[in-house]
Amino acid sequence: MDRRRQLCGLPAKVASWYLVLFCLAFVFYSWLWKATPVGGGDYPDYARVARDLHGLTLSQVHLRPPGYPLLLKLTGSAREPSKALFFSQLGLHLGTIWLLGVLLARVGIGRLGLLLLACVLLLPPFVVPAGYALTEVLSAFLLATGLVATTFALAEGSVVLGTIAGLSFGYCGATHPSFLLVPFAVVACQWGLLFTERRLPGEWKKAVVLSASVLFGWLLVAGGLVLHNGLRFGSWRPSAFTGYALTAKTWKVVERLPKEFGVVRDVLINARNAALVEEGSAHTAESYIWIAREELERVTGLDTAGLSDRLTKVGLTLIKKAPMNYLSDVVYSAVGLWFPGGDARANMGSLFLQGTWFIVESAVVTIFWLQLTFVISFAFLLQRGLISPLPAIYCASSRQSLQSRVQVYCLALTLILYTLGIVALFGCPESRYRQPVEGFIVLLCMLGVRIWMEVCSARTSTRRAGGEDDHNSPACIGTPGKDPAPR
Repeated sequence: MDRRRQLCGLPAKVASWYLVLFCLAFVFYSWLWKATPVGGGDYPDYARVARDLHGLTLSQVHLRPPGYPLLLKLTGSAREPSKALFFSQLGLHLGTIWLLGVLLARVGIGRLGLLLLACVLLLPPFVVPAGYALTEVLSAFLLATGLVATTFALAEGSVVLGTIAGLSFGYCGATHPSFLLVPFAVVACQWGLLFTERRLPGEWKKAVVLSASVLFGWLLVAGGLVLHNGLRFGSWRPSAFTGYALTAKTWKVVERLPKEFGVVRDVLINARNAALVEEGSAHTAESYIWIAREELERVTGLDTAGLSDRLTKVGLTLIKKAPMNYLSDVVYSAVGLWFPGGDARANMGSLFLQGTWFIVESAVVTIFWLQLTFVISFAFLLQRGLISPLPAIYCASSRQSLQSRVQVYCLALTLILYTLGIVALFGCPESRYRQPVEGFIVLLCMLGVRIWMEVCSARTSTRRAGGEDDHNSPACIGTPGKDPAPR
């Protein structure tokens, strides 16, 4: 791939194609989804926070953190979703694709692969979140920004980029509480990579500084929000979401609450039963708490934060009384998260398109798990010495290029697994909770398949060369006569 001419991290020709595709997509989706964006089920809570925002202050601790409400306020969507919000979210989605393209270009994916990434992520099932007044598009952009900044910070030793990564992750946590602790997962992944390789003392020191810069940037945002709520309201938390989230995992066993919870128990049972028989519903009661919320506030006299604390106690009590029910629900959520969403806007009322998008999304998920299984198996066998190293792979890339590829793969996988874990532990098995990391899933499909193809090609070349473990043999697809960089 020609690296001499770059435009914002992409080869100039690829960047030109990206701009053409983005302009076409912007015009197409603006025409297709005229009545957008649509306020989802969570929109009223975010809009309430947006109306309460005065500068950088709030009048109370809300159920939702203020990250996404700030975007609502800036786009005039505090009372109803505006067209400016749709255009902003569509622009954020396009920005996410560009950032992911920069990562793939950095690890050596060619023009065809970069264009394939853009084409897949511009299909309706992957763009449809931009048509809803919900947090998924903003969360995806912030995660992609944090990942790109982290990758470049590790390569260049830049404290500034590390801080930018921390700020992005921190604001992502202020957008949706599920991502509040994501920088710790990223830093843990970075140190895990360090321990698997032999490093010089200077590199360890650089890693400490970069980890500190990421956490410092995160602390400026997340810590500032917690400090604001603590000093003004005595509630040291970014939002009051935790207690409400736990109710999604315990709705089947509400009857097991002890009598000490009294009227709260009765309100929860009545709301759960009403959700089960609600007309037009899926007849599951994971979200029954939104039916019970107003009644609970009335009978307990608690505000949003106080009721969250009470519901946290309810959830932990029920998990303690029925641990196996909780574990089975965790497994169910972890699996259900991967099923295609089948959104009506993406289908456009066509059964053929619905089937097409189902096949596309299923293929992406299948490829993701297949390549992940291969990469993990190969790494395990190589680590155990059960297979011989492949000199062709180490000749094909410099030490720095190989290290960058491994870093990008592991960091992106960390974000995906983090999201999967949070949804499994606290959330409902809805495909929209997968949407913030769908771009990373497509990225790993392409990167994992590329690694798979390289391994197969290298082993085939080695066998044809008589199995010689010599870097000057035809199996070496790098520079002839040169050894790989020392590990």
